[in-house]
Amino acid sequence: MSIGEILGGITIQDAAAGLVAIAAGIVAISNAWKLIQKHLHPESDLRPRVDRHDELLDSDNRRLRTLEDNQREMQKGISVLCQAQIAQFDHELSGNDTDHLRAARDNLNTYLTNR
Repeated sequence: MSIGEILGGITIQDAAAGLVAIAAGIVAISNAWKLIQKHLHPESDLRPRVDRHDELLDSDNRRLRTLEDNQREMQKGISVLCQAQIAQFDHELSGNDTDHLRAARDNLNTYLTNR
């Protein structure tokens, strides 16, 4: 029995054409699979963008915490200054109330030296 009889009259050109067709089919299926995966699972394209947004969010949160801390410190300072101003008003109105004036001075002094 010869090879031609085994292959049933298939020539080499027919075999080559069949292999090319099979290879083209595999490439087409592979490209279709990649396209389906891209549309079903877009996170591979979005991952770098999401990571960058996470970095920016962390940076913004740190800045906000710093601003909030600074605002609290400013509010403390304003409170101490207001107490000192009230003590000055009391002293001006009564003329003799130096105790409140001294306490306000001490509070203001403590605040300014501890900053």
